[in-house]
Amino acid sequence: MHWWMKARRRRARGRDTCPTPHSDRRPRQSTKGLAAVGQILQTLYADAPWAVAGAVRALHKVGGGGDRWLMDVLRHARGMLGLAEGVEAALGNHE
Repeated sequence: MHWWMKARRRRARGRDTCPTPHSDRRPRQSTKGLAAVGQILQTLYADAPWAVAGAVRALHKVGGGGDRWLMDVLRHARGMLGLAEGVEAALGNHE
């Protein structure tokens, strides 16, 4: 079987994706997916934790756990601890 067929099957089975905040069935978390989201956040918003905090607030208002998912990404993606602390400070949750 070709590598691209195996990759397509993994995606179809939910093994190659991050869980979405609104999914009922929670697929296995991919560290690649978390790392990619973390890299995007680090690149675009490293110096603007207030903007990410606004997104967390908006996701909290919508409901469904999206705010917790985004904070988990910030806390667990490699190199995101500084941004996570800035976001928590902007949210007023910094301990």
